[in-house]
Amino acid sequence: MNRIILTFVFLAFTVGGDSVSAAGQDKWAWSAQLPAQLATKSGRSNRTSDAVHELFRGPPRPPGIQDVLDAFGLPDAFSPQLIYSKTKGTGGPSRAGGTLRYLLTDGSEVHIWTPDFHAVGFAIRYPTKGRPDILYK
Repeated sequence: MNRIILTFVFLAFTVGGDSVSAAGQDKWAWSAQLPAQLATKSGRSNRTSDAVHELFRGPPRPPGIQDVLDAFGLPDAFSPQLIYSKTKGTGGPSRAGGTLRYLLTDGSEVHIWTPDFHAVGFAIRYPTKGRPDILYK
């Protein structure tokens, strides 16, 4: 839990102007409607924890958003909020970008925050049980 809180503090300081207005927490505002910047021809595939770890542990590190889309296809949902926890995002939207949500075959989920729809700013896998796994920060 402390790791998640420290990570949120890190994110709050790295996104600058977003941190003050978005520092609170709120339920995720997930939407199946995806921004045009997330368009891809790749179908949903490789939705396993092993594939996620392979993508985030291997080169390039971190993968870009296009690498994520090529590997897993379209996300299951999108939110303009920043990551706070598995069940909550920040209280307000970020100025640009947002969080992609992928549901994996083992019941876990991956949240990937992008500040600009090109780079991965933060990624975390939430297993069904146990501690979250920070894939990239």
